Amino acid sequence: MRIIVLIPLLPLILGNVWEKPAEEWTHEEETYSLHVTDAIMPGLIPLLERMSESQKHIVAIELDSWGGDGDTGMMLADFVSRWDKKVVVINRCNSSCAFAALVALGQGKLWVGPNASVGVHQVHETETGIPDRRWTERAAKYLRRYGAPKAPLDAMVRTPPGSMTVLHESQLIELGAAALPMGWKWWLFGESNE
Repeated sequence: MRIIVLIPLLPLILGNVWEKPAEEWTHEEETYSLHVTDAIMPGLIPLLERMSESQKHIVAIELDSWGGDGDTGMMLADFVSRWDKKVVVINRCNSSCAFAALVALGQGKLWVGPNASVGVHQVHETETGIPDRRWTERAAKYLRRYGAPKAPLDAMVRTPPGSMTVLHESQLIELGAAALPMGWKWWLFGESNE
């Protein structure tokens, strides 16, 4: 049996969380994936919570974002800490998106593709662009409580906002992420057990 996850094609409400049913596949239960993309912005978490509490069989969240609002990123990390399913990074998950990926990594539920990268840096004040090391340090402590690995969090605190410390697939696997299986396609999640 294969578990099916389709990356959604049409955005719902905010445009940065999508879902799509696996309608064209026949199996006992339709499965869904939530796809978080583009900017991590306020309003994301209530939408994710509503979608995850639906009667649909959701098997994973895919993160694919350059970053966004730090506070929302922390709320996404909190959401992922309570999420009992897979978290997938196929492409990039940088800045505020990385908060959730690192929590999933520390909790043993992060799956990565061969081109996956998770990038971290200090946050900065939106209005002034000034680095906010104190906020970043507090965020790192908070994420550590959820089990995020220490080394990437230390890099986050050290890396100025204009730079990025990037962890690639092999480094993420060394830290405990699972590799997506060979032959994995965007519309399939998991290996065939046939």
